[in-house]
Amino acid sequence: MKMINIVAPLNMNISFFICAQALRAWLDPSIKTRINDHPEPFVFNLVIGDLNTPFAYPLWNHVVKVWWLDTTVYQQGLDRSKIRGELWLTSMWNASFFKDYKKLIEESKIRIVPRLVHPLFFMYDATTIPMSEKVYDLCIIATDVARKGVRLVEEACRRLKLKCFIASPVHEVKPYSLPATAIINKLMYCKYLAFPSGAEGFGLPPEEAAVLGVPSIYINATALRERFYGFPIEPDAEVDTIAAGGRMKLWTVSIDKFVETVKEALSLSNEEYLTLARTVQDEARSRQYDAIEFVNAFILQHAW
Repeated sequence: MKMINIVAPLNMNISFFICAQALRAWLDPSIKTRINDHPEPFVFNLVIGDLNTPFAYPLWNHVVKVWWLDTTVYQQGLDRSKIRGELWLTSMWNASFFKDYKKLIEESKIRIVPRLVHPLFFMYDATTIPMSEKVYDLCIIATDVARKGVRLVEEACRRLKLKCFIASPVHEVKPYSLPATAIINKLMYCKYLAFPSGAEGFGLPPEEAAVLGVPSIYINATALRERFYGFPIEPDAEVDTIAAGGRMKLWTVSIDKFVETVKEALSLSNEEYLTLARTVQDEARSRQYDAIEFVNAFILQHAW
């Protein structure tokens, strides 16, 4: 039996761990898996983490077969030769931080592989529920950091007197401490996922919502520019700031612009809404199936 060691933070409130669980759930049953917070010798090690990880832990380069990375920290001029093993990045936005990244992609030295959504999300279909039967106008699932835009969503809900579900530490509900079934049950009866995040290396919540058939209202910047989720909002400004991992560029929208987009989204007829929801769902599921097929084929070929 083939064995793979998935390396990710062992913290259920960190999205990398959620992604590790999703990967494990999708892997061919002939592959034995475990999740650790460190690589192991003589095993196929696949790291799910931040783009800084291979530079922060250079000794891991000797034992890691695949690095599957993303980041919100803005970086330029990274050297691919400093990272051994396969390099999978979740978006072109992340790939653009590397020198000559287009050539590296052409030569398959960088592969664009989206994060996987847990199989549970594929067992439900929100497009079977008419817009009029939805319970919530907006939902947001995000950590309470400024770039995620939780306060922006709160203010929009107040102004428009909407019924919203907010899973965030701002309401003492940690976003990823909810089981997947609880998130699914909320999203199924939500008209839109609100996700006005100013910087994303991938953006897992909109992808999860899209697989269910729930459109999103989101800022059309960073990695989110590369996928269609429903109502993209063009940013008003670009802001330089400092985050824990380094320099971060944030793209922001005004509360007035966000509110107007929410009003437009909620004004759709039931037929228009379901057409949008099905389009978003079809694109997300197709993207996910392609990624699942590639990941399994690669690991089956190279694991031992």
